[in-house]
Amino acid sequence: MKVFTTLLALLMFSLRAYGQEKKAPNTFPTYQQIKPASKEIIDYAPAQGKSFTTLQSDLFNYPENSVTYVLNAQPTKDKKYVKDILKRKDIEIETILIERPDADGKRRIIINFSPR
Repeated sequence: MKVFTTLLALLMFSLRAYGQEKKAPNTFPTYQQIKPASKEIIDYAPAQGKSFTTLQSDLFNYPENSVTYVLNAQPTKDKKYVKDILKRKDIEIETILIERPDADGKRRIIINFSPR
């Protein structure tokens, strides 16, 4: 009887060990599944305690003469002028609004900023 019990216990433990060798599907998400999209808005909290949002978008990647930029209620179509304004370190951009194109395919990009 001891031999039968020992064999039975050995058989049970070996089946249990074999059952654990099978890999379970990995349910933990991969980096590719959780990484942010390239045009996603990302919030940061700087050291001063202020919060701001960075927008990763190309404001100048639209066809020629299809965009009117409105800088503090002043319209312009000059991309170079807008780029120069946005590169300045002495301004703080408050809002950027990219409107949907109208029936003619033209859109407005409204940028409000203030001096620092």
